[in-house]
Amino acid sequence: RSLEGQLLAGLCSRYPAAALARFELDPEASLKTCYSYARAVSSLAKKDPAAAAAWVDRIVSDGPDKEKQGYGPTLLKASLIEGLLQSDEAEASRRLAACPEKERADLLSQMHPSSEQTPAYIALLRESVPAGQVPKSLVNAIYPLLWSGSEPVSKMLDDMAASPQERLAVAEKMTEYPFGSVSYTREVRVDEVTSLHDWFALQAPGKENELMGQSLGKLLSGGSEDFTRIAAMVTKYDADGSGGMLIPFLSGLPPSLSEDATPLIERIADPAKREEIRSRFQK
Repeated sequence: RSLEGQLLAGLCSRYPAAALARFELDPEASLKTCYSYARAVSSLAKKDPAAAAAWVDRIVSDGPDKEKQGYGPTLLKASLIEGLLQSDEAEASRRLAACPEKERADLLSQMHPSSEQTPAYIALLRESVPAGQVPKSLVNAIYPLLWSGSEPVSKMLDDMAASPQERLAVAEKMTEYPFGSVSYTREVRVDEVTSLHDWFALQAPGKENELMGQSLGKLLSGGSEDFTRIAAMVTKYDADGSGGMLIPFLSGLPPSLSEDATPLIERIADPAKREEIRSRFQK
């Protein structure tokens, strides 16, 4: 099974047309297998949209047996629309509009458009789902940029004239990848922390300390940074004990760091908040 899956994944990646012409999607296929087919559909839709659409239309059923098709329908529809964003934007828009409104945000959340597709994706997102659902789905379009740092993300947000809610959603996602690939190759520098803190202040005014605390906590959770060095950066911003950065930072640390965290917990001025964080490390 494992070898068969690897062969199928390779075929879908390199020869999508041949893969889709040769194989049918098993309704009980694993999620990994469904993703292989989905990548093939997206790739083929960029070069031969009619062929990709015909295959998806034949495989995906909207009838009473739809629930029996497992992961397939949503992934295949989303991948087709994703590919069409590059080859036929009007058809991508038509296909998404033809889906029930309650399914559109889910379909869009399954897409991971390339940088070339992102402008079309954002336009489709804004025209297809209620405004309140846009920020959550938007982070999927920004995701590939997060590994490159805040500068390309800023350009994308500015180019699309992002709303405050959209900027906040992206800033919150950035806390998961605060320094891109840098943190996997060397220690994060103080000036990089300062720069990211300034970026959070620009994108989400008033929440920069909270977001920075979450980011530094995530950084330590990876186990590659020195606790004392990172903790010193946090306390520099939280000298008054208000906990604006300290509490989010401590909240994201694993229980295994309880001994290191204890002196920082004592710096929290509010007794209730201090006890809440202390109890987290005692579980």
